[in-house]
Amino acid sequence: MGTLQDKLLARGAKGEPLSLISGQESLAELKDLILQVSQACRAKQTYFPCPFFITGTLSYASLTVLVNSLTRKACLDLFQMELVCRSQEVGPCSYKCQKMS
Repeated sequence: MGTLQDKLLARGAKGEPLSLISGQESLAELKDLILQVSQACRAKQTYFPCPFFITGTLSYASLTVLVNSLTRKACLDLFQMELVCRSQEVGPCSYKCQKMS
């Protein structure tokens, strides 16, 4: 699996960013990763279209309530939106989110 930073820096054969998830994670694992990424983005300047920038602006209590209410599909959709954000490489997200540890 690797660290979050390793996942953010991982590239495919054509140099494209890879998803932070494999799709095989349990719902609990997806929710835990959403909390981790949201908290990491909160500590950094990020790119507004990134869904984890938005979730990172919530208090921990609000974020936890939100994440606990998410369905598996909603979790997967968040990671897909994040991947699109990194793939566009048009804003600071493609650079700054990769600096998360």
